[in-house]
Amino acid sequence: MANDYREEDKLGKGYDSKLMSRLLQYLKPYRKYVALAITLLVISSAFGLAGPNLVKIAIDNYITASDFGGLQQIALIYLLFLFVQFFTDYGQLYIMEWIGQHAMFDLRRQLFAHVQSMHLQFFDKNPSGRLLTRVTTDVNALNELFASGVVEILGNLMPRDIRHYASDCYRHDGFPQAGPRGLPTNQDYHRAS
Repeated sequence: MANDYREEDKLGKGYDSKLMSRLLQYLKPYRKYVALAITLLVISSAFGLAGPNLVKIAIDNYITASDFGGLQQIALIYLLFLFVQFFTDYGQLYIMEWIGQHAMFDLRRQLFAHVQSMHLQFFDKNPSGRLLTRVTTDVNALNELFASGVVEILGNLMPRDIRHYASDCYRHDGFPQAGPRGLPTNQDYHRAS
C-alpha cells in the first residue's frame, strides 16, 4: 500500500532552498522590522566589542599612570556601553519574537483555510490526529525558526566578521596587522622581506 498514512514521509536533504524561499515569503510583510532587528544586532555587537578596547585603554592609559579620574570616566563610558548593548539586545529580541508570532499567525491562517478547503475523501484517507499533530508540530518548529533561528544565524555570522575587523583596526602592538578575514595583507609581506 503506497499511500498508507502510517508511513512517515521520507526524510530528504537537510536544506532545501526552494522550501526556504517559500518560508521566507512570510517575512516579506515584516521586512522593515527585520531590517530594524538586524540594525539593532549590529549596534549591539559593536558596543559589545568596544568593551575590551575600553579595558585596554583603561589599563594602558589610566591604571598604569594612577589617573583615577580618567579611569572613572572610562568606567562610566563602559557602563553606558553595557546599557546600550542591553537595550539593543532586548529590542532586537522583542522585535524578532513579534515578527515570528505574526508570521506564524499568517501561516496558521493559511493552513487552516487550506485544510478547510480539502475534500472529504482526504479526511477519510488521513486520520485527523495525524493531521493535527503534523500541523501543530511543524508550525511550532517554524515558529522557532522565525522567532530565533534567523537571528541566531545572523548573530553568529555578523559578530565574527565585526570582531575580525575591529581587532584589525585596534591592533597596535607591533605585530603584522591582518586583513578583514585574518589573512595577511600585502604590507605584511613587504615588512618581512
